[in-house]
Formats: sequence, C-alpha cells, structure tokens
Amino acid sequence: MTGHEMGQGEKIIWILSSFNLLVAYVAAMLLGAVGLLKREAEVSALNVFYIPVYWLMISVAAYRALFQFFSNPSKWEKTEHGKTRFMARASQRTVLKPR
Repeated sequence: MTGHEMGQGEKIIWILSSFNLLVAYVAAMLLGAVGLLKREAEVSALNVFYIPVYWLMISVAAYRALFQFFSNPSKWEKTEHGKTRFMARASQRTVLKPR
C-alpha cells in the first residue's frame, strides 16, 4: 500500500468533518423545502436537491475569479444582457408608440 496510513485521530476528524458536511447540507435543504412548502410551492420544493450542485458551482466560480484576479487583474468578464434571440423578439413586439 502506498501513501499515508490514517491514524486513529485522523479517522475521527475525517468522520466528524463528513458528518458535519452532511448535516449542513440536510439542514439547508430542509429549511429551503419548509419555506417553499409554506408558500405552497410544492413543485419548487424539489429544487432543494440542487443546493449541493449550486454550492459547488459557486465555489468553482469563486476560485476561478480568484485565479483571474492574480493572473490578469485588469480583465473583466462582464455579462452582456439583452443579447438573446428571445429578447430581440420581445423588443420587436413591445414597441410603444407615442400618443
């Protein structure tokens, strides 16, 4: 076997950390589901299962931004709004005429 064998203390820390992470995910998901159910949004309550994926994507974006901050501090990736086909069609339909 290669690598480092975990000692008893490291195993306990690993188990406690994993338990803490699991409890935090479950608590956040339950709170989100209860809030949505109180608003009678049953269909949306299933979206709480995406919370871990959302948190992972936020973490990836934060690390990417931190890397770009140090590698290219003057670069700014600005989001362009209103450049979709849907917005172009909607703007053509909702043209207001002056009275």
